Order: sequence, then C-alpha cells, then structure tokens
Amino acid sequence: MTKDSAFSSDLEELYYFKKQEVASGKQSSLLTDGLNDKKIVCARIALAEEEIFSGIQQERRMEKDSLLRSHSDDVKALAFQSQQREQELTERIQQMEAQHDKTVNELEILLSSQNTLINKLKTECHNLNQKLQKITEKNRSEIGQLCQDKEYLQERIEKLQARNDEMENQCIQHGTMHERMKQRLQQLDQHSQASAKQVLELLQRQNELLKERQTLLEKVQCLKSSGNVTGKPPVIS
Repeated sequence: MTKDSAFSSDLEELYYFKKQEVASGKQSSLLTDGLNDKKIVCARIALAEEEIFSGIQQERRMEKDSLLRSHSDDVKALAFQSQQREQELTERIQQMEAQHDKTVNELEILLSSQNTLINKLKTECHNLNQKLQKITEKNRSEIGQLCQDKEYLQERIEKLQARNDEMENQCIQHGTMHERMKQRLQQLDQHSQASAKQVLELLQRQNELLKERQTLLEKVQCLKSSGNVTGKPPVIS
C-alpha cells in the first residue's frame, strides 16, 4: 500500500467518523440542542479540515524532500499526483460541507417542527388547565350547596325524629288513658247493672206494694159498702 492510498483511506475513515458524529448528534439532541450541535459540527469540520490540510502540507514537505533527491520526471509525476490528490480532497471537503449544510437544514426544519408542536401542546395544556379550574370551582360550589342541604335535611330529620318520639309518647299515654277509661267504663257498666238491678227490684217491690194497696183499698170499699147497708160501722180486721 502506497502513501497516497493510505492517506486516502485515513481521509475516508475521518469523513465516516464525522458523518457518524453528525448522525449521532441528530438523534441525541434533536429537540433541545439543534443549534448548539450545528456550531459543534461546524467546529469539528473546521478542525478536520485543518488536520487534513496540515497532513497535506506535511506530505508535501516530505514529497518535496523526496523530489529533491529524485529525478525531474518523478518530481513532475508526484506534483501532478499531489494536485490530483488536493483536488480530490477539496471535492470531498465540499461534499462534506454540502452534506453538513443539508443535515443542518434538516435539523433546523425538525427543530422548527418540534417548537411548533411544543407551542401547540402548551396552548392545549393552558386551555385544559382553565377548563379544570372551572370544573373545580363548579364542584366546590356544588359541594358547598350539598353540605348546606345536608345540614338542613339533618336538622329536619332531627326535628321529625323528636316529633315522632313525642307522638309515640303521646300514643303510649293515650293507650294508657284508653285502658284506664275502658276499665272505668267496665266499672261504671257493672255499677249501672247493679243499680239497674236495684231499681228493678225496687220497681218490683213498688208494684207489689201497689198491688197490696189496691187490694186493701178494695177491701176498704167492700167494708164501707157493707157498713152502709147494715147501719153498723165497718169492722176492720
């Protein structure tokens, strides 16, 4: 392998690593550090160019030293090869710069798209936050109203419970009074039955006395009648 082919191989490897670094920077810092990566990549490319030109100059110096010790034909051939190599390197550098500009443009477009998406998400989050605050205030108001309704219903239930207890006590008292009145009615019924029995007995006794009186009156009339006929006073036995 000659020096030219070795240097070309090293240059290709350097370009491949730089390309991998640009692709890796594209994947790792796509959202937040796009512009910084652009500056870093530009700096790395500039450093690679300086290294390449430094290598070219060093090789030129070596070639010149060698050409001084060689024939004029070899000097011309080496100079022509050096020019071709420099031209190839220039073309490759231009290609790398074009690829770099393309990558940077893609990163800028992607970064702009990401910024647009982030702004859209921020707006949507702000709208959702406002809706959430409105719903929270509404729920607080409804909860306060429900608490008031609960207190009112609880007081109403306590009053109804007290009224129910009072009515139960009144029912118990009325039941007790009813039993007492029932017992009193039974006693009065028994007393009235006994009184009616006594009245019946008295009426029967009165009837018997009336009958006896009527009998006596009839006897008196008979005696009076018999005394008027004989001219003697009647004798009452």
